[in-house]
Amino acid sequence: MTIYYAKAAGSVLAANAWNTAADGTGTDATFADGNAAGHTLDLNALAMTSPTGTTLTCTLLRSGATNAGGTLTPTGTLTIVGTVSNSHTSTSGMLIVGAGDNLTITGPGSGVAVTNTSTGYAIVITSTGVVSITNTGATACEAGASSGTGRCVSHGGTGTGSLTITADTVLTVGAGNSGPAIVFSGTGSTSQLTGAVTGNGTGCLYAAGGTLTLTGTPTINAGYLLRVTTGTFVMDGVPVTTGLATVLSTNSTGGTVTWTGSRTLAAATDCNWGILVGATLNLTSLALACSGRIFIGYSSGTLTLGSGGTLAQINLQSSAACAAILGSAHSGAIVGPSVPSAADTRYGITRGYPSDSGAAVTGTGDVAGQGTLQIPNSGTPTGTEDATSDACVVSGKTYGSTPRTGSAATGGGGGAPVFGGNMVRRV
Repeated sequence: MTIYYAKAAGSVLAANAWNTAADGTGTDATFADGNAAGHTLDLNALAMTSPTGTTLTCTLLRSGATNAGGTLTPTGTLTIVGTVSNSHTSTSGMLIVGAGDNLTITGPGSGVAVTNTSTGYAIVITSTGVVSITNTGATACEAGASSGTGRCVSHGGTGTGSLTITADTVLTVGAGNSGPAIVFSGTGSTSQLTGAVTGNGTGCLYAAGGTLTLTGTPTINAGYLLRVTTGTFVMDGVPVTTGLATVLSTNSTGGTVTWTGSRTLAAATDCNWGILVGATLNLTSLALACSGRIFIGYSSGTLTLGSGGTLAQINLQSSAACAAILGSAHSGAIVGPSVPSAADTRYGITRGYPSDSGAAVTGTGDVAGQGTLQIPNSGTPTGTEDATSDACVVSGKTYGSTPRTGSAATGGGGGAPVFGGNMVRRV
């Protein structure tokens, strides 16, 4: 692999536009058809352009040590087959996609298609510019550990530009990035990100206008996934957080976040949305099968849960599942696992919530079918021996007692006792 440096400002396809030495004293090279496969093209602090319809096959580089502010501005359409890497601090953008221009980056199917390792910006979209990044089976964008406030993609100001990213991993944010690493703020703009997001820095995404949709599973290990101030963010997937990481930044002072549809949160995983401050979180018609732990805080702004047939439902799947939505008016969206009816149990049951003293409280509780399941310590077995009632056979009702015997308990004996459990914890 050879590194070629831009020799003079102008078209990337021009004769002798590249040289093997940064100071132009090496060997000249021409890539009239844009095919520099296997080589690296360094913008070398020069303002380069590309004629419409150009396909550039290479590793495109703007290095930080000696090459301040090199840019490539496409005219019309530009396709880059390969990778893009920025390590310079200029925030004007390494690739600048303006009104009516279209940039497509097709990664190699491995590694990272667009890498930003500095406080500068790799790609800047202005006005109605259009950018599409694909890296099938690999990562589309990465904000490196030393990138600070650097961005992989930034859309500033107004305009109906668009951003489409498709990869196994849309974005990886390193621990030293203070984010957000992808910013989209065009009024009336649309952007679609399809793939996972891994956040180890301060922030990943910022929606400040238009509609930004993420389809995939974000895993946020530090900081936040999203800051939103205007426009709409659509979460088409189930975010997973660890430690103190959150889905929403507390600087989300406006805009709307929508999370709806049928979703599943796996066991032993957390989904911490953080504290809603100023923005609108719309959960109308959300149907979440929750085997893990979910928290939604509320300070100000708007939390929309729907009502009637559109009421959000967080359905706890086990006694280990937890859900909390701050504010008693919101607790109706949390539904605990159901308790079988008396006719479908081998022994009688008492329903209800435990009293403060720990004694059982008979009745149906404040929601029918939820509460403490208790199996009596004495008495004659009740119910009907059929396929339903015999699906669960209790062999010992008090710890250490002699197992019950009989046709319904054949093969049992000595199993772990069932004392009942608090099926739903209210917050």
